[in-house]
Amino acid sequence: RRREGGRERTSERACALGLAWREPLPPHPPAGPLLLLRARRLSLVSSRLVSFLSLSLSLSRARARARMGSVAAELRADCSNLQAIVEWCEESFLQDDPEEAISQAQTYLVDALATVSRHIVEAATSLSDIVEAQGGAVDAVDARLRLVENKLAYHRARIAQDATTLQLASCRSAKPTGPALRPGSPVQESSLLLHDPIRASNGKLDLTVLDNVGQFGADVCVRISLDVDASSGAQSFGLGSFGTTSASTPPPPKGAPPPPPPPLSSSGIAGGPRIPAPTATRKPPPPRLGAKPPLASSR
Repeated sequence: RRREGGRERTSERACALGLAWREPLPPHPPAGPLLLLRARRLSLVSSRLVSFLSLSLSLSRARARARMGSVAAELRADCSNLQAIVEWCEESFLQDDPEEAISQAQTYLVDALATVSRHIVEAATSLSDIVEAQGGAVDAVDARLRLVENKLAYHRARIAQDATTLQLASCRSAKPTGPALRPGSPVQESSLLLHDPIRASNGKLDLTVLDNVGQFGADVCVRISLDVDASSGAQSFGLGSFGTTSASTPPPPKGAPPPPPPPLSSSGIAGGPRIPAPTATRKPPPPRLGAKPPLASSR
């Protein structure tokens, strides 16, 4: 009885399904709302993309606006096309054959998605090209700024060097304050470097001389003083007070060669007796190839 009752129930369901299949379909089948929801989401995404593109157009240059305007117009046309597709889907679901309506709706949606994605890719490519061009322009400006900075540093160092040369050329040689060394006494290397105002006692360049370069007038010169301790016999070198040059000895003009240094004594101080230069014995030149040896004298 259960089997017979089940067969009767299945036959009744089949008849009901056949009658329902032959009858006209309802206006909204189960697959319709899902497709409509997807189409509306796609239209919302495309509208957001259009707004983003319009914002990027306002920030880009004038030549980029003309290029991107056509893309935005095509996207707006695609939005209207999607709206038409949605309306067509709503009307097509009222047909007698639902499978054909669903297949046509899917085909149109795939074509619409492909078109919109292609336009989005083109818009993104053009936008990336614009950003790359702007990056190249920024790099060029950065290179120009670095070039100007290097030129300014070079001219600044050149001006400091010229000012130092003029100050050293206009300095007066100080007179010795202590007794000079005797000709037979040994000469120290540190005493030979005392006359050089830009070197320290160890022979290295004294870069502290350049600290106050450019902070004094044109009539200012540096006076060099030599202090000799009578008890220990040690000598010290230092820069004295700054003073103006007298009217009788004006500073040399710009670009003039510096005056020759004064002669050094045995102690390395300007003035005093000079040290006689050692006489060197001159050796005969080596014999040439093929030359005969000199004959011995009869003595």
